Amino acid sequence: MPDTHSGIVGGRKIIVAFRLNIDPRKAEQNLRGAISLPHGTGRTVRVLVIAKDAKAKEALAAGADYAGDTEYLEKIKKYEKCCCSSRI
Repeated sequence: MPDTHSGIVGGRKIIVAFRLNIDPRKAEQNLRGAISLPHGTGRTVRVLVIAKDAKAKEALAAGADYAGDTEYLEKIKKYEKCCCSSRI
């Protein structure tokens, strides 16, 4: 039976339990999976690409938030993901 709580930030939560009759100690009986949430995790991901000239423009066109050369090297710690071209 689903258990709903309205005191959770962002709305409600539903707790669901399944009885699968598997032994988690045995490797061949482990159950693993992943789901994607309908509204993501709520975090905004910002992407910085460190590249020169044409590659920086290409990264911006592909959807990167920021792209540039050495001016961004000090700001790397603020970003969740960072890509660098091999020429840097």
